[in-house]
Amino acid sequence: MNEFCDLNISKAFLASTIHFIDDKAAAQLDEAINRHIDELRTKETTCLPEDREALIQLYDRLQQRKSRRLQADFYTTAKEDKLADLVLRYLDEEIEDVAVAQ
Repeated sequence: MNEFCDLNISKAFLASTIHFIDDKAAAQLDEAINRHIDELRTKETTCLPEDREALIQLYDRLQQRKSRRLQADFYTTAKEDKLADLVLRYLDEEIEDVAVAQ
């Protein structure tokens, strides 16, 4: 199964979908987000980047962080079979979304 996934996952999903798990990039985004949060707490203002790509990256990471906060209880109580079912459901949705986009 692992070999099949290794060989075929990059064919099924766009590279941009796969590369979001880059821990170094996520850590850098988290640092930037935390700086903005600190500025907002202390100065009640912050200077966001003006370029679209940077704003999208910040927005996307903030959505991930919010989702993880909202799901924290679920993550601690969910059984492995439930998690596996949900992973398969989302994998199927990814396949459908890629097929529709093409």
